[in-house]
Amino acid sequence: MKRYLWLACLLWVGKSLAALPDIEVSGLHSRSTVFIHDRQQVLKVPGDTQVLPGNNVALTRHQYDGIGQVFDLQFSGGSGSGLFINGPARDLRGYVNQGVLSFDLQVADARQAAISISMACVSHCYPKMHLRELAVHSSPATWQHIAIPLHCLTSKDTDLTRVHRWFNLETGGQGSVRIANIQISGQEGPTMKCKTDDSLATTPRMLNEYWSQSWWLPRHKQRVAQAKDNRFDVVMLGDSITEGWSRAGKPVWDNAFPDIRMFNLGFAGDRTENLLWRLTHKEMPRSAPKLAIVMIGTNNTGHRMDSPQAIAAGVSENLKQIRQAAPDTPMVLFAIFPRGATPNDPMRINNEQANQLLANVAARHHAEFININEAFLTDTGMLPREYMPDLLHPKEQGYAIWARHLTPLIDRYVRNNETTKEQAE
Repeated sequence: MKRYLWLACLLWVGKSLAALPDIEVSGLHSRSTVFIHDRQQVLKVPGDTQVLPGNNVALTRHQYDGIGQVFDLQFSGGSGSGLFINGPARDLRGYVNQGVLSFDLQVADARQAAISISMACVSHCYPKMHLRELAVHSSPATWQHIAIPLHCLTSKDTDLTRVHRWFNLETGGQGSVRIANIQISGQEGPTMKCKTDDSLATTPRMLNEYWSQSWWLPRHKQRVAQAKDNRFDVVMLGDSITEGWSRAGKPVWDNAFPDIRMFNLGFAGDRTENLLWRLTHKEMPRSAPKLAIVMIGTNNTGHRMDSPQAIAAGVSENLKQIRQAAPDTPMVLFAIFPRGATPNDPMRINNEQANQLLANVAARHHAEFININEAFLTDTGMLPREYMPDLLHPKEQGYAIWARHLTPLIDRYVRNNETTKEQAE
């Protein structure tokens, strides 16, 4: 009896798999429409060639023996470029657990390029599969077959009942990519695995964006050397917002804290895992500072739309490293600053949900948690551009707001310490 039940199960599974036919996305009979775009414009590709005005993005279709129809995409001029393929609405719910998005890929040069894949979305496409590292290490003459599990490209919020956007190739920087044989398959096995956002946010990793190659690692090495031989009152750790104290915020710092020696460990573009890599590679000063100030996580939202829980986990790992490196140094964790013009901006909402978790994260690591976000916002929750012109990075007026909230901390932990020391001597 058990044998018959086992055979019946196998037959049922076989029928279920057979019920998932491959969906041709890029072939001659796919009934799909191809578009190319940059940040400002989108153009349909009705024939074999299309070029965006300005010549930043160009697509050519070729037929290659043994490969079939190939899309040859050339791009330059920064982020926001790419191609996408729309087709008749399909219900892809049955494909999520066992299906893949597969294609053949050839990359001429990815050293100055960003490449990622997504689907079933129109804008702000998350999740996505980043292929830059794979492309950088591949031979320009080699075709690689890629099969991404569909569950890596969808979330619980993805509407799979009527999917029009079958394939989305996002590019940035400059480079050349060839894509062929795109299909959604219920039969093929994956060639890649997707990592959870929790794993990504908490695993130390160097920043590996095309625009960071020339400066990120050299700057890290410089900071390590400075950390060995110098004494600092305050160390500030984070991303470009923290780095901005050495740029747009420098006049504010020099005016408010001319007596305070600050070590700036803010690196543009850093996510929690990138700061964590730097901390595990000796960036904290050897001589313990009197105060450590941390704010990190907005790039986890902007780059991957990590869950609030993943961001909080990444922040927690960083506080753990700071505490190990400087066990007696007071730590202050600032809430991730607001971004986006309005309260209903998806990225701002994600950051705010992360902030709701960070108070407990700070408490676990004996750090003080401070949220000053309302100081940047109007009564209706709008973020004024006079504080953050790009709705993300403060300019001088924004840093002045931050400085007002730093002053009591520096008075308490740094200046009072100096006064006490002088009196004792």
